[in-house]
Amino acid sequence: MSEIVKRADAPVENTWKLEDLFPNRKAWDQEYEEVKQLAKKAEHFQGKLNSAESIGSCFKLEDELSLKTERVYVYAHLHHDEDTAEPTYQGLSQKAKKLGVEVSESLSFVTPEILALPDQQLDAFIEDPKLADYRFTLQEMKREKAHILGKTEEALLAQVGNLAQAPQTIFGMLNNADLKFPKIKDENGKEVELTHGSYIQFLESPHREVRERAFKAVYDTYAKNKNTIASTLSANVNKNIFYSRVRKYPSVLEMSLYGDNIPKEVYTNLIDTIHESLPLLHRYIKLRKKLLGVDELHMYDLFAPLVDEYKMDITYEDAKKQTKEGLKPLGEDYL
Repeated sequence: MSEIVKRADAPVENTWKLEDLFPNRKAWDQEYEEVKQLAKKAEHFQGKLNSAESIGSCFKLEDELSLKTERVYVYAHLHHDEDTAEPTYQGLSQKAKKLGVEVSESLSFVTPEILALPDQQLDAFIEDPKLADYRFTLQEMKREKAHILGKTEEALLAQVGNLAQAPQTIFGMLNNADLKFPKIKDENGKEVELTHGSYIQFLESPHREVRERAFKAVYDTYAKNKNTIASTLSANVNKNIFYSRVRKYPSVLEMSLYGDNIPKEVYTNLIDTIHESLPLLHRYIKLRKKLLGVDELHMYDLFAPLVDEYKMDITYEDAKKQTKEGLKPLGEDYL
């Protein structure tokens, strides 16, 4: 495509249907207010999480809040993704993010209060049939006990949530709304628009000059904003260091892995294995260089097809069918 089709002009069958979440903005606003009111109910459990009944009821409220907040956020965020430069949905997305932080703050007392219980009582709740649906939740709480702070500190960290999102939000706006890539010439010498979505297609072109033009157009554009991007990255690194220290993790790496219960050794073993196998990668690169018939291999040559016969175009509908077929062994519930 020489010009990118605006969302409003795209065929309906190629767009997502957010009406399945909320029929209109009024319904979204109504659910937004419901979440705010529902979050206030959490305070009724504060100081009372010492029985299976109260813990179960609190977790059910947390489930309801999580589901409703997710729906509100996804609707706003996907509308924002339709056109990241549209101010209305920029505001809606920020409003939804702020709601998420408010919900987190309203529930911030739950984990510290449960973990303040004697270990024997907590272990009894983990095995209590009344809390069977939340056994894993309680087990995870106990596992993370060393990194959970007191009620006041957890409430403060929840409030910091809006600030913590800043690096990602800023980079997202720069990368998806403000950055504009130049037009480049395709295989036929026609000027076409370069976007995040079309970039990989250009890198898979059998014509080297097209790949080089696309690569340089993208990275020259990023280079013009390198100071802003570097500052945003630095802010994100500092945010991660802050959280790792406050929550008493040995490092940011271990904090990142801890949520999924992955030992640091799994990660370092992966890196070590890759380093040990680099000679195989070097052999492949030499082969790619030979098959492409180039004197020097560049980054923009790494995605080019190695055989002329390569051509794979899959329609969206076919992709859906293949995905469902591939996932069949996992059962109906998963599908």
